[in-house]
Amino acid sequence: MKVSVLITTRNRCDDLSDCLKSLFLCRPSPFEIIVIDNDSSDKTAEMINNYYGRVKCFREKRPGIPYGRNSSMDHASGDILAFIDDDCIVDKNWVWFIQKTFTSEQNIIGLVGKVENYFKQNPYAIAEQCWYTYWRLKVLKSLEENQPIVSGDIIDFKNIAFKSQFIRKFRFNEKFATGIFGVEDREISRRIMSSLGDYDRIGYYPAAKVLHKNSASWQKILKRRFVHGLEMAKFEYITGINKKTYPVISVINLYKFVKYSVTKMLKIDNTFYKIVFILFFTLLPIVGLFGRLYFRLILIFSFEFQNQRMRPFL
Repeated sequence: MKVSVLITTRNRCDDLSDCLKSLFLCRPSPFEIIVIDNDSSDKTAEMINNYYGRVKCFREKRPGIPYGRNSSMDHASGDILAFIDDDCIVDKNWVWFIQKTFTSEQNIIGLVGKVENYFKQNPYAIAEQCWYTYWRLKVLKSLEENQPIVSGDIIDFKNIAFKSQFIRKFRFNEKFATGIFGVEDREISRRIMSSLGDYDRIGYYPAAKVLHKNSASWQKILKRRFVHGLEMAKFEYITGINKKTYPVISVINLYKFVKYSVTKMLKIDNTFYKIVFILFFTLLPIVGLFGRLYFRLILIFSFEFQNQRMRPFL
């Protein structure tokens, strides 16, 4: 099976270069690598020119991940469309495992891979990874075993592959293209899961592994958590989804999450960094809540402004 790798990038030239270099080391090589330059203003285009013949690059002037991903599907021609973020580093066997899985596994139409943290000693990146793990353990039985995906809330386009004929039925919702930290994955994933036939299967396979460059500074991690909370509130408001419909983590997996987080903390060599980790590990859910509250305030003031404008006509 031919694997097309799809990447959307914007102003992250160095990260994209590292991502491409890891893809070039894969054996076998991808059938094609499609890069959508989402109107970058840095040296992205110049860097990609150095890989002429190895990478197919197309420009999408409308900024926003949904625009870029829709464009990447339009230009791809492989049997399997594999999505990764531009700040991910793939395992050398990544393409081989995707090909093997789709060839040998019956009825599989989608593969969700494992995402680990690239910055092994950075306390901010580790704290972010722990909460990412909490999100996954709401659905997965374990991070280390193959299993079927039962909820779209686990699907993440940092590391995922689909049969081309299946995923082409869907388009990313471009209403969610304006956020800094979008929730377009969550929206399309719910539609994907609701459309599965009786014999279609999406599986989690930890052997399909990538390293993700998590937030490596306090400014970046706080900004990402705040905007993520805001974007999630926006997503729930636009779609009408009730927060209560999200999966609840089991007692067993809550224990696994705590054990995972403590283990990650103990592996930090620097004592000061351990303290920083504990501080931000505690702070991140609160910052996300503030993002949600901020969106609610925007709605309140927006409605009040509309009421003020209407009163002279009543």
